[in-house]
Formats: sequence, C-alpha cells, structure tokens
Amino acid sequence: MSNAPAHNAAPRALLIGLQDADHERKEAESLLEELAELATNVGMEVVVRHVVRLREPNPRFLLGTGKTEELIQEAKANQCELIVFDDELHPAQQRNWEAASGLTVIDRQEVILDILCRGCGGHGATCRVSAVAARRSVVRVRRSSNSTSGWCATASSGCGRS
Repeated sequence: MSNAPAHNAAPRALLIGLQDADHERKEAESLLEELAELATNVGMEVVVRHVVRLREPNPRFLLGTGKTEELIQEAKANQCELIVFDDELHPAQQRNWEAASGLTVIDRQEVILDILCRGCGGHGATCRVSAVAARRSVVRVRRSSNSTSGWCATASSGCGRS
C-alpha cells in the first residue's frame, strides 16, 4: 500500500501567509485562515499552514533561500502537490518556486479567479472572468502543460469553455 495520495483525490496544499511591517501576526493568521477556506472551496485539501515573517523581500523567491528550502521540504514531506501563497507572487518568483520544488505554486489571486469562474452563471460573466484570467496567465503560461497536481486556475473549473 502506497502513502501517495490517490490519483483522483483533492490536491494537497501547503499555504503560506506573510507577516511583514504592514501586517501584525494576528492579521496574517486571519488572512491565512480565509485563504484556507477559499482553497477548500476550490477542492484543495489544506494540510499545512505557515505564517512566515518577512523582513526583506527576496527578488528570487520572495522569502529567503533557507526558508524557501525548509517550506519545500515540508511540502514534500506532507505529500503536497500545491504551494499556495496568500500574497501575490511575481511571475519569475512563481517560476523559481516551481523549478526549485517541482510542485505547482499559485497565489491567492489564482484561487479567487477559480472561484469566480466556478460561480459564473451567464455567458457574459464567464467571458469577463475568462478575459481577466487570460490577461493574468499571459506571463504564467506553462502551468497547465506541466502541472503535476492537475490543478490550475480556470482549467479545473471549465471557465470559458463552451
């Protein structure tokens, strides 16, 4: 019997919230709790949550390389397929995290886009949300073709499909 998650099971996720000069720890924890609810609503299984103190943003990973490696190891130890940031990642940071971890890395905005797509009732709303998702994806094109989790904003929901 394997310890690996079942193929059709909800993707397992490690969530990362940031505490910086603009956010007290309690606020960061509250935002992370909200992100956990959003992630659960799009079908993720949240298995690990961390609030990380950010003293100075690292241009490569946002976090320092030591903390980055620590979180990647924890995600792998918990058989996570996704790392979800509560703060927005620059496209290069997202690619760096994915290259270093071999996991799918997304941020709050992508989770919210997926929720919006799932909630689109009319064709016009679907088209508007799809347009927003497409603009955001232009610099992030590569996830759906090499994602190991099978999860991707809008792809999992059928948003924009006829």
